[in-house]
Amino acid sequence: MLKYGNGKMIWNNKKGDINLVEAFIAITLIMTIVLLILQQNAPKKETISEEIYSNEIGLLRAIQINETYRTDILNTGFPSYWDDSSFPSKLKTEIETKKPSYLDCRAKICEINQICSLEEEIEKDIYMQSIFISADATTYSPRELKLFCWEK
Repeated sequence: MLKYGNGKMIWNNKKGDINLVEAFIAITLIMTIVLLILQQNAPKKETISEEIYSNEIGLLRAIQINETYRTDILNTGFPSYWDDSSFPSKLKTEIETKKPSYLDCRAKICEINQICSLEEEIEKDIYMQSIFISADATTYSPRELKLFCWEK
């Protein structure tokens, strides 16, 4: 603590002030370490999520613009799940060959505005994207293709 007397600064209670400074430095170091640890873990999860969503969107857009896949989806009854015999085999093969090797994916063809969920119990983070397929050159029958992916 500083006191002024006779024009001079006098330092009293040096030990208490030093303890206060040490405590401040210790708290600052602990908070810095905690923040660094939190920052290292969070971006990894975000980066993986962004990568998976990007892969799903790219795959679905390629399917959406392919006339053969569009026709197959429009001619399939709904709901049609990945393991159903009615699910288009060409579409299933396309998804299996184009998905990253570190992912497992399933797809489902549903009616628009219908509850359309994964039919398996998966104990992992599931990433889902969907596209609408509404028509081809001869057919108007709106459908939704949902792609569910998770890390192996």
